[in-house]
Amino acid sequence: THRITENDFRYLKSGVRYIHNLELRRGTLAVIKTEILPWEIDETQWKGNGTVKEPLEVADATALSNALANGDDVILKENIAISSTLTIPQGSTVTIDLNGKSLTNSATTTTIEVKGDLTITGEGTVDGGSGGNNKTVKVLTGGKCTIMSGSFTVGGDANNEGNDCILCEGGEVEIYGGYYSSAAAYNG
Repeated sequence: THRITENDFRYLKSGVRYIHNLELRRGTLAVIKTEILPWEIDETQWKGNGTVKEPLEVADATALSNALANGDDVILKENIAISSTLTIPQGSTVTIDLNGKSLTNSATTTTIEVKGDLTITGEGTVDGGSGGNNKTVKVLTGGKCTIMSGSFTVGGDANNEGNDCILCEGGEVEIYGGYYSSAAAYNG
């Protein structure tokens, strides 16, 4: 018979204790009693270099572009107008939290081009612009875009024909929510 003593326990940082190195020999009958504890919410404010990055708060196009180029997660603090394509570089994994704000393309190009791994969360709008070969989100070979929520819109091209709201060119797109619209029918 082995009686579990305090020496058999180890403690996690959270204070939860567990049995460590309990020896059971062949031919031994063991009855281990377990107890399911009520769910507890861990309200610890974690910071540092864990597995989930703390997002950078961005309020303008330059800060947003630089953060994405560096592979940083971002949360929009203001409505942002961009005049050039935002690129998610190959090999980077980032999240854009729209946070109820809008990201508006004033150029005649792609709003977000994905070569790495992008997740878009939060309510808000990504507007692909109009007047050219506009795309709201373009995912290239090797890229992945996961859309959890948000509104994605695009206007017509120079002939007021349709543009692409979400375009996948050899990459991967997963859509779990959101609203998608094009102001003009594709190919007239």
